[in-house]
Amino acid sequence: VASSGIRQLSYAQGYEVRELMQATVGANTQRGEVTTVFIWFLATNFLDVGGFVELHAPPSFALRCTPQVMYISLPAGSCRLNKGVTSSSGDVFHHYLTLGLTQSDQLIYPNTAYEFGVSAVNPMQLPTRNYWGLILYNPRREVVDSSMTVEGFDLTDFRLLVNPPLASTTLPTVVNYVRLMMTFQQELGAGIVGHITTRAPPTTKVLCQQFKDLSGGGSSLAMLNLDPDYGTYGTHSCQFQNTITLHLRLDRPIYAGSYMLRVVVLNPGLRSSRDYWAVELHRPDSSSDAPSSSSLEAPAVVGNSSDVSNVTSDSAFSGFLNMSYVTSGEGVTNWRTSKPALEIQVSGFGISTAFADQALTAVPISACRRPSCMWAGSYLALCLWAQLQPLRSLRL
Repeated sequence: VASSGIRQLSYAQGYEVRELMQATVGANTQRGEVTTVFIWFLATNFLDVGGFVELHAPPSFALRCTPQVMYISLPAGSCRLNKGVTSSSGDVFHHYLTLGLTQSDQLIYPNTAYEFGVSAVNPMQLPTRNYWGLILYNPRREVVDSSMTVEGFDLTDFRLLVNPPLASTTLPTVVNYVRLMMTFQQELGAGIVGHITTRAPPTTKVLCQQFKDLSGGGSSLAMLNLDPDYGTYGTHSCQFQNTITLHLRLDRPIYAGSYMLRVVVLNPGLRSSRDYWAVELHRPDSSSDAPSSSSLEAPAVVGNSSDVSNVTSDSAFSGFLNMSYVTSGEGVTNWRTSKPALEIQVSGFGISTAFADQALTAVPISACRRPSCMWAGSYLALCLWAQLQPLRSLRL
């Protein structure tokens, strides 16, 4: 740059360039559905009482403070709903929540992971800018850290509902028989879904051999149509220690109804920082003998036009080929490497010790009398005696 001819030169202090705050967002991706959005983030700074966390939703998403905010590991405090336009969100009208810290013994510390869930309503159409935002403010309303480009989730129309898992015990380091209920509100045709993956918290270990489908009380007509010859354990496989994948038959549909699955796990010693379960629907493998695209009517996915994996087309692999994960030169992908067509996150059950309190002392049987009853009996006897006195005087 030429410096000749300069009449005045000024310098200003620059800003620090660093990595954005780590954060993820997940929820039920059914369009138009009332859901709970789970947010996980890694704090980088200390927040004292009076500081707050601000969650920004993409346009057309509706956020709510009611019925409740799930403070999974985030310190509980106040919640305020805001609607409007902010410069940090690109001057677009949207909803955003302000979660304030109000308790001196529950603060946000650096290098610590936090998670919380808020009530939301998914739109019918996905906005062009599908990004969530998270801003951390100190009590002086100065931005401590932020990330306004947290990637959102695509909207689907599988009409799948997943209930939070029901644990047989929450004790640490013991075997836990977890029941997970899934409800398909509509029938999914044959070949649309090839695999169903259940993902437990990272510190939970799944005992893959003890999986069982309890749908309909054990009736084969009410169970999922699983392929007995596909997986490591026949109908299912466990790629990681905290996952189990069910392999469906491609010639059978998934009928509308509720399915009860029993997943046996080994509880961790401590509660995971990401204490949530996830259910994923995967397309059939591209190398499998799937039916032709003309017979597949996959549920519509309201996503970006570039997301080929979730939108049906006239291609021979429509409905079951995830183009973004095809190996270069081979055109082969499977459930181990493909991006799920649908992922639903639900809250976990936590880890806690058994209830303990002051020991109860034995009570002697003689102390089990009812004084109130004795006084009532004496009162009735006195009334009866008073009524008999006039009769006695007449006889005399």
